[in-house]
Amino acid sequence: MESVNENLRVIKEKFPAKEENIEKLYIKNDNFRDLCLDYLLCMRHIEKCRTEIDERNAWLLEYGILRKELENDLTQFIDEQEKNTDFRDKISA
Repeated sequence: MESVNENLRVIKEKFPAKEENIEKLYIKNDNFRDLCLDYLLCMRHIEKCRTEIDERNAWLLEYGILRKELENDLTQFIDEQEKNTDFRDKISA
């Protein structure tokens, strides 16, 4: 398994505008960390599919759809936490 720093780098690159809060959420929130790991696994499978099979394969299309859903979930999770004043107070400490 890749290091935490490598995992965070990938997520931060995907969501550069959210970079400041991503690391704090990753460290402090198990659900967010699990969501990030699911996203990373999905991305690994997509890359594996691209090198091993034709891009039109149904599996690649399914993982692409899953990736978009996970990206939406990540964005929603981050946005919801940013709106939470208790969250802002905790991550500022």
